[in-house]
Amino acid sequence: MDYVRWMFNLDFCIPRYLIMKKLLMNKLRIGWQIRAKRFEHKIKSGGVGNLTNASWEEKEKNDWGYAYG
Repeated sequence: MDYVRWMFNLDFCIPRYLIMKKLLMNKLRIGWQIRAKRFEHKIKSGGVGNLTNASWEEKEKNDWGYAYG
């Protein structure tokens, strides 16, 4: 949640439930989006295996876009 506050430049005194309600988010969705972005960064830096790199290159070649928000 601190990451979301930082992203939207919100004060840390704003209650979590208000942020969640206004942004129409839930905790699980925020968590998997952050993990997906981290994994994407790891793939681009070459820190994973050959099969993952091959599938990532295919995704970019076919312009599949992003499956997460």
